Amino acid sequence: MELHDYDDMLVGNKKRITTFYNQEPGGGNELVALQIIRYAIEQVLAWTPEEAVKKFDFYMIRKMQLEKIITYIRYPIEMQGEEPAYILSRLYPKLVRISPRQLIEHQYEIVLFQHRQFPRDYFIGTEGFYRYCVCTRYLFYNYKKVKNLEEMYQFALSPEGRRFLSAHRLLSPAIQLDINMADVIYEITKQKPYAKLYHARFALELELEKKRKKERGLSDDLDSGDLYGEEYDT
Repeated sequence: MELHDYDDMLVGNKKRITTFYNQEPGGGNELVALQIIRYAIEQVLAWTPEEAVKKFDFYMIRKMQLEKIITYIRYPIEMQGEEPAYILSRLYPKLVRISPRQLIEHQYEIVLFQHRQFPRDYFIGTEGFYRYCVCTRYLFYNYKKVKNLEEMYQFALSPEGRRFLSAHRLLSPAIQLDINMADVIYEITKQKPYAKLYHARFALELELEKKRKKERGLSDDLDSGDLYGEEYDT
C-alpha cells in the first residue's frame, strides 16, 4: 500500500503518504520509511547497493521526494539531524558500517576539544550507561595508562581519579545519575582475566565506603575523599 502511495506521490497524484502510524520516528514508522527508501533506490532509480552508497545524498533525497519520509527514522543522538550515511547503513550494513562506539567517541571529542555540552539526557538509562562506559574507556585508553586491573580500579575510585574524571567532563554526570564507577570499569574490562573477581571486590569496597561516609555525614563531592586516598572532613 505504502509503495503504491509513493508511486502516486512521485507522479503528482498525492501530496503525501498516509500509511504511517503517527508522526513519531522509529518502530513501525521506521520500517515503512526504510522500505520506501529501498524501493526508491532499487526499483525507481534502479541502482545497485554499490551505486546507492556513492550517489544517495541530500540532493537525491529531495529529487525523490523523500524529505518527509526520512524523518520517520530514529537517528543516533550523536548525529545532527538526518544523515544519508546512516540511512545507507540501515539498508546496506555490509557496505556502510557506522559503529555506535565511534559515534560516541566522536561526540566525546567534541565535548572535550570544542567545549560543547553533552546532548540532553545523554547518560540516562541503559543506552546512557553504555555511552558513559564508552567515554570512560576512551579517556583511560588515551589519557591514563594503567598497568593492570587493580591499578585501574584503585585510580578510578580515588580522589585523584575523581579529579581526573572532573577535568574531562565525566564526574558530574556520574554524581548526578549515581553511576557506579566499579560497574563502569567492569564493563570496559570484562574481557580480561579475573575481571569478575576484581569487580566483586571493588564493588563491595565501594559500597562499604559509601555507607561509612554516609554515617559520618560526608558528602559525595570532589573533596570528600574516597577509597585509596585521603579523606577530608567537611
